[in-house]
Formats: sequence, C-alpha cells, structure tokens
Amino acid sequence: MRPPRLPDWHYGRGTTVLVTIITKDRKPLFGRIESDVVLLSSEGMIVHQCLTDIPDHFDVQMHAKIVMPEHVHALFTILSTPNPIRTERDFGVLVPGTLPVIVRSFKSASTRMIREQNPGYRKLTIWQSSYHDRLVKPSSIDRVTRYILDNPRNYHRG
Repeated sequence: MRPPRLPDWHYGRGTTVLVTIITKDRKPLFGRIESDVVLLSSEGMIVHQCLTDIPDHFDVQMHAKIVMPEHVHALFTILSTPNPIRTERDFGVLVPGTLPVIVRSFKSASTRMIREQNPGYRKLTIWQSSYHDRLVKPSSIDRVTRYILDNPRNYHRG
C-alpha cells in the first residue's frame, strides 16, 4: 500500500493540489445529482460554504471546488506558510498553513456546523479519516478545473 503523502514534500507554500475528501462509508449526505446538476442538501450547503471560506482562513488561491453527494473536490494553491517548513517526517507535528492543517480545519468546521444544525448528526461520523491528494503542475490547472466542474455530468458514468 502506498503511503498517503509524499515522504519529503512539505505540502506548503507553492503547492497546487487536488484534494478529494469522502464521506464515511460513502454516504450521500450532501445532496443528489439530477440532470447533471448537484442539488445540495442543507448539509451540502454547509460543506460548500466551508470550502468557499478556506481562503478566508488560509493563504490559498482556490481554483475550483465542488460538493458532490458523497465527496468534495478542491483545487487550490497554497500561497504562503510560515518559515521554516519542515521536510522531515515529524509524526504529529502540524505546520500551520500546510495541506494537512487546511484539510483538518475544513473537516472539523464542516462537521461542527452540520452537527449544530442537525442534532441527529451528533454521533454520526461525517468524513473518512483520511483524504486523497494529488500534486498538480501549473500547466495542468485548467485541465483539473474542467475535471472538477464536469464531475456532476460524469457522476453516474463511472
């Protein structure tokens, strides 16, 4: 099994990344697809707002994002992080402004807001424990943006 992160990559300043975060057990908590359009549930609207708010809390440029029924995609570039960035693998050390901190903050905020709105979700685990990421070259940003925006249309086509 391949490790989830590149061992010597800091996932900080200058990193453009496609992040995919999936709901626990792939439950379609965030809405449904009809006629190639995502119809967000109230939980999906919260998740969308939390994605939209990421640049308000971190120095990132959001290129594209989408909330799907059981996952989200976000493509962004991390513009700055505190210096110095550690590249060694210090287990448990979270460096502010890096990808793990951004994802953790997003998942925490969206979970908290969903639970506040809907007490029935208080004991439900919203997200899988990890996430998927792929480093994106600047020359591929437009192609990956199209992939994200086309996701609803391609959703049931596998």
